[in-house]
Amino acid sequence: LNITKREPLPNKPVSSVLRLGATTSANISKHADNTHNSTSSAQKDTSIDTNAIASTAKHAYDDIESAVGVTLFSCDHVIPPDNLIALAVGVGPTGKRLSFTYENRQKIDTIDELGRLVLQTCRRVPDGVVCFFASYDYATFVYERWETNGMLKTIAGTKTVCG
Repeated sequence: LNITKREPLPNKPVSSVLRLGATTSANISKHADNTHNSTSSAQKDTSIDTNAIASTAKHAYDDIESAVGVTLFSCDHVIPPDNLIALAVGVGPTGKRLSFTYENRQKIDTIDELGRLVLQTCRRVPDGVVCFFASYDYATFVYERWETNGMLKTIAGTKTVCG
């Protein structure tokens, strides 16, 4: 998942964006970016181009470092480190424990509590907010639940939602 600069929507500044997606090593592209023109074609076949947030690139690389002959290429991120905070939250706004184990992550009350937490975050953070999920399937599951219960519409009242 990348934060990308977008043209502002009517009545929504570009900084008011909530972006949903997954971040796993599967998101790493195994092709060279156009910026690697000086790289030989043999090197391009084994290059991994990452443009992840903060330390996500290192974690993704650690997941696949056992691969032979892999070159890691990483660019500086567009967000200054002082403008980024990553948090792990164990309890939601109503006091419900946020446990996303395999057994709990499909529970509707857990997803609804996460929605309330994201809404509170969107209301308090003046700029963009990014939510990471373990997979695209799970991100879709959460997104669809939030569409069904109206949370997505409520969040969209505070930030532009990009799924």
